[in-house]
Amino acid sequence: MHVVGCTLVGCVSGLGGGTLNAMMSGATPVYWMAYPTWLGLCLVSCFATFYGAPVLEDAMSGREVAAMEPDPDTGLVHFEGFKKWLEAEGEYQERLKLRFCTEVR
Repeated sequence: MHVVGCTLVGCVSGLGGGTLNAMMSGATPVYWMAYPTWLGLCLVSCFATFYGAPVLEDAMSGREVAAMEPDPDTGLVHFEGFKKWLEAEGEYQERLKLRFCTEVR
């Protein structure tokens, strides 16, 4: 999805519930039409999320891969490094253990 589609989905989900509530209760004009700052805030947060999420994901995944001690020549993670990382305490390790492992040896 590109930035326009993400912004559309974000604004519909961010403003849609309040808009439906206001329309059903008879409050006109709808809050974000009376105070366009809410629409602007929603647009800014959609753009920030669209462009900021990949940067944050790269930083977090890079930290996790570095903890697995990849081979310095090839950059590949070996089983021993992955096993050591999996046995450490952390949010991602716990999620993987709960989802895929019945017992970690």
